Amino acid sequence: MGSHGASYVSGTRQNQASLRIVSSRAVWIERAYSEGPEYVFGANSLHNRSMTINNQLSEKPLTSLKVTRIQVATRYRDFGLSFLPIATDGSKRPLTRLLPQIIDPETGRSRRGWKPLYERRPTSAEIDEWYGDHQHPPVGLAIVTGQVSGNLEVIDCDNKIIADQFEERLRERCPELLARPVVVETPRGRHFYYRCETIEKSMKLAMEPVENGDGKKAHTLIETRGERAYVIAPPSPLPCHPSNRPYRWRPGPSFASIPRVSVEERQLLLEVARSFNTWQPPVREYHSPRVTETATVGGRPGDDFNDRGNWFKILKPHGWIFSYTAQGVSYWRRPGKRDPGHSATTNYEDLDLLHVFTTSATPFEAGRSYSKFHAYSLLNFDGDFSLAASMLRLDGFGGRSGFLLLEETADPYVAICLDPATQRIRNRAE
Repeated sequence: MGSHGASYVSGTRQNQASLRIVSSRAVWIERAYSEGPEYVFGANSLHNRSMTINNQLSEKPLTSLKVTRIQVATRYRDFGLSFLPIATDGSKRPLTRLLPQIIDPETGRSRRGWKPLYERRPTSAEIDEWYGDHQHPPVGLAIVTGQVSGNLEVIDCDNKIIADQFEERLRERCPELLARPVVVETPRGRHFYYRCETIEKSMKLAMEPVENGDGKKAHTLIETRGERAYVIAPPSPLPCHPSNRPYRWRPGPSFASIPRVSVEERQLLLEVARSFNTWQPPVREYHSPRVTETATVGGRPGDDFNDRGNWFKILKPHGWIFSYTAQGVSYWRRPGKRDPGHSATTNYEDLDLLHVFTTSATPFEAGRSYSKFHAYSLLNFDGDFSLAASMLRLDGFGGRSGFLLLEETADPYVAICLDPATQRIRNRAE
């Protein structure tokens, strides 16, 4: 090696040694020094590293090589974000010993929990306790999503491949929207930050089936982090993630001004994410119990209703709004939803099922699929499948019409059942 090369190596070692001197105060940690600045920030030089920091935390520039975790945390708070300390054991869980005290009003006992940070941002004293020079080993940082952080929502892509595909598909639909979210490169995937006047609890948007010893299970590809959730963020130490790899800011829009997207733009983001879903949850089969009837019994009403029932007649009387049908799949909006976007589909992958996306469609659960009989029973009879089967029998499903003998009086026999239109008991005699 020539003298010039030797001089370069010597200078590099001196530079690394200088960085180690301030390691207890700097944003990056020891492993980052040995593997180079690009390991943490994806930059090509120390200059680029400081530029990346200043871009993400800019309102006033920070000193390039002495950016402390306290400074970063304080900037996050100033930008309207709540956050909490994360353990450096790879669990990605809050560090309990540093969380705020919560007093039980009934017992008077105290415990530590992160519920207060759902409702407020950290105090200066808490930031100093979590990220001060005395804290060894360094503590991670997770941003709390939801109303406390200005209606913050994050789309979480599980891996780089699905993140790239999500961006490409969004670019095809709306290239202007792709450039707006703040982006963080996670150890395995990617986070997209934005704010919106309407957000929900965390939702699984896209899943894929995976084989294991017990059969097919769902693996989440894309999900949201919404109300009362959190995402780990830079400059968390490497051990916060089980892979021992970093969370990195990506050059672009800044945390200083996380974009606020419209309700329509948010729905587009969610629709693009849902387009990657290939998982269809198995349907639980509910069998109507054996009943006594006055007429000849045919097949089971629930099975017949699944074959001959109509989703429009099931959903529309309860306020569900039909949007459109594309490639055999019908799209629906839940009752009370005024903004664009969809809450459920029917006939996805030619399965005659209702698949629900949203957490706001009681009595249905997000991420589940329902047969016609199951949906009809929940909407009309609070999940009483026996009573639902009896009513369907009256309406001609399952063979000849007959009546469940709930009460025997004088001639003629009287069958008592629930009228779904009035929610009152009605009598009907033959």
